[in-house]
Amino acid sequence: MVRLVPGPLTCFARQYAYHVLDPCISGWLNAKPKLNRRCRRPGLRSLDLHGNKLTRVDGLQTLHSLRELILDHNILKYLDAGCFASVPRLRRLHLGHNGLRSLAHLSNLTRLQFLHIGSNRITEITELDRLTNLVSLTEVWLVDNLVAKKQWYRALLLSKCRQLKVSSVQMVTHFTITGTHLL
Repeated sequence: MVRLVPGPLTCFARQYAYHVLDPCISGWLNAKPKLNRRCRRPGLRSLDLHGNKLTRVDGLQTLHSLRELILDHNILKYLDAGCFASVPRLRRLHLGHNGLRSLAHLSNLTRLQFLHIGSNRITEITELDRLTNLVSLTEVWLVDNLVAKKQWYRALLLSKCRQLKVSSVQMVTHFTITGTHLL
């Protein structure tokens, strides 16, 4: 069964404008490398595509109202340039348990508040520089990446994203923030 939460009726099409679409409950979405046509609803605010064996993020062009995108447990190895260009209102992005090696192509998500990118293959500390443009980011999860085990990881992350309130499992305190001025 597909979980659809109806919003207000549209005047012209006399159809429901769906706010939440979770096609993963029954495997409704075929395991294709790009989004199924049935997911393309302009009023959609939350799209859950976890566990669909997606290999790339594609087909978001008509989802301008999207606020949350869940892409956990797929087989994403990289993010294409501009793959999130058409979703400027995105607030929450879940990319955990994929094979991502880079944080590239997230910089245009200036309204992003929550980023879950745990259990990937991010190893280089320089990847944290790519989070600098995410000025609204208050919560980031990088746990179970090799970068999170490196010395000075947390301090460097906080120096790049001073607005963070939660980093992985730990709350950001005033003491933690004042300690980053040494970097």
